[in-house]
Amino acid sequence: MTMQSESTVHHPLTGADAKVVAAMRVEVAPFKGKLTGPEARGPFDEVMEHTPDAAGIRYEKRVIGGVSGIWCQPTSARPESAILYLHGGAYVLGSANAYRHLGGQLAARTNTAVFVADYRLAPEHAFPAAVEDAHAAYRGLVEQGAKDVAIIGDSAGGGLALILLSLVQTEARAGRGRAASAAVVMSPWTDLALTGASLDERADVDPFLTKAMLAVTGASYLAGHDARDPLASPQYGNLAGLPPIQLHVGTSEILLDDARRYGERARAAGVDVTTHVWEGMTHVFPSSVGTLQAADEAIRLLAAFLDSNWTANLKLPPDDPSRSLSVIDPDDATLRHISVVGDTYTILLSGADTAGRYCLIDMTVPHCGGPGPHRHDFEEMFTLLDGEIELTFRGEKRLVKAGMTVNVPANAPHFFTNVSGKTSRLLCMCSPAGQDDFFVSVGKAVASRTTVVAKPSDQEMAAFIKKAAELAPRYHTELLEP
Repeated sequence: MTMQSESTVHHPLTGADAKVVAAMRVEVAPFKGKLTGPEARGPFDEVMEHTPDAAGIRYEKRVIGGVSGIWCQPTSARPESAILYLHGGAYVLGSANAYRHLGGQLAARTNTAVFVADYRLAPEHAFPAAVEDAHAAYRGLVEQGAKDVAIIGDSAGGGLALILLSLVQTEARAGRGRAASAAVVMSPWTDLALTGASLDERADVDPFLTKAMLAVTGASYLAGHDARDPLASPQYGNLAGLPPIQLHVGTSEILLDDARRYGERARAAGVDVTTHVWEGMTHVFPSSVGTLQAADEAIRLLAAFLDSNWTANLKLPPDDPSRSLSVIDPDDATLRHISVVGDTYTILLSGADTAGRYCLIDMTVPHCGGPGPHRHDFEEMFTLLDGEIELTFRGEKRLVKAGMTVNVPANAPHFFTNVSGKTSRLLCMCSPAGQDDFFVSVGKAVASRTTVVAKPSDQEMAAFIKKAAELAPRYHTELLEP
C-alpha cells in the first residue's frame, strides 16, 4: 500500500522488482564507487544506453543556445512546449547521446519534445561551466518560441535542474526571461558539501555510489569553489517562490537525504513540492523503464505532474463554499491578544483562517519596544500605521514613518525599535503562516491590544529567551545575538 503524508509519498517494493534489483546488484557490484574520472565515460554511457527506445520518437543532433545536444521529437508534440533534460554523471560523466533513449521515453510519455543537453564536464570544464550551459540551453529554448518549459534531471543533473529552476525564476521576477513551468528530479545531488546522513547510513545498500566517489567527482567539478554556494548545491539556496517540483528517490541509495532534505526545505518555503520515496529502489531507477514496475510508475507520475502544470493546462480550482469572507475589527473581543515581552500581538487572521497561506497580525509596540535580532526563511511585510520605528536590516539602520510599508526578504537578519516616544502600531503579514502559532507559544494572553503590560523582569526575560530559542527552529526562525 502506498503511504502518503502532506508532501511525501512512500511506495512499497513489489516482489517482481525485488528480484530485478537483486540481479542488478550482482551485475554492478564490481563497479561500485569506481566511475570517478573521464576514463569511465565509455562504461557509464554503455550502462545508460540500456534504457529502451520509445516508439515513434525521432532523434536529431541540435545546438540550442550554443549548447549541443539531442532533440527527441514525438510524432505529435505539444505546441510551444519543451522539456530540458540535464543528465547525471557526477558532473564528470554522461552524454546526451547516452541519455537519448531516456529522453525519448519522457518525450513519448509527456507528448512533449525533449532536449537532452550536452553540458560541459569536469575536470576539463570546472564550475560553473555546467550551470552556464544549462542556463544557455534554457534561454535558447525560450528564444526558439517555447512558452512552456519544464526542467528534468537526474543525479548531478537533478541538482543542476534545481539550480537552473531558481536562476530562471529570479530572472522572471526581475522581468527578464521566462520562468519554468515545473521541475522533476530523480535522485538529485543537492549538497556537494556531502552533509546528508544517508551518505553513511545507506552506504551498504547503495550498489552504485560511495561517499568517497562523490567527494572525488565533486572536488573535480568544484576545483576549490565553495561547495555550499547555491549555484553548486541547491540545498543552500533561497527556495521561496519556486514553481512546482516533483522528486523521486530510492531508499537504497546514499543520496536519499539529498532529495528528502531539499523537499523539506522547499515545502517550508511554501513551494508546491512532492517527494516520492521508493522502497528498495536504487540510484536513478526510473531509467530502468520497461524493466522495473517502479520505473514505469514513476514515469507515469512524472507525466501526470507535468500535464497538470503546463501553463496552457492550468485552471483555477472551483470556489470552496466552506470558506467564508473575513471582515476583521481589531477591537473584536473574540480576537486573541498575545503579549510578547511588552509588545502586544493581536492575531487578526491565523493560518487556519487563510488555508495556511499567511497570517495577519496587528502589533502594538510601546516606546523602545520591538522584537530583537532574528531571521526566518519566509517573507515578512508590515505597514506602519502610527508612530516611528528604527529598522535595522543587515546591520544598516533606517527610519520608518507612519504610512510606509516594508518587505523583509526571507533569511535576512533584522529587528526594529520604536523610537517615536509613544506607542507605535503596525500591520504585519507573514507568508506562509506559522508565526501566529509561535507568538501564542512564547507569549501570554492579555485582555486587549491596548492592555498595558509591565516590563518583564530579568528573570522573566531570561526564561522567555530560553523558551523562544527552543521553539524558533520549529517555526523556521533563528534568534540572533544583539
